[in-house]
Amino acid sequence: MNTHEQVRQDQVNYGRSTLHAKSNFKGKKQAPSPKGHEAFLNALIKSEAEIEIEKCSGDMVTGKIRHADKYTISIQVNDDTRVIFKHDISEFRAITPRKTTSD
Repeated sequence: MNTHEQVRQDQVNYGRSTLHAKSNFKGKKQAPSPKGHEAFLNALIKSEAEIEIEKCSGDMVTGKIRHADKYTISIQVNDDTRVIFKHDISEFRAITPRKTTSD
């Protein structure tokens, strides 16, 4: 490369390094940590605690939570898995102590 090309290449490289130095982009955006009932549900899933769910109709469902997302909770009742919509839940509580897990 001649001098002019070298100077231009240095300018391009300098521009790239300053762009990366100024940006706050650090790869994938991290999801916020769960709060409130989401954190409680995650702890119940992790500890495999037995829970009791009271539906708005008054029906009681007892089992272990297998999965929870934005709209539903999947609960294992005996050998059956049931999906319950969160909007149909009046309240829920743990009926067995949660296992402590070392992280």
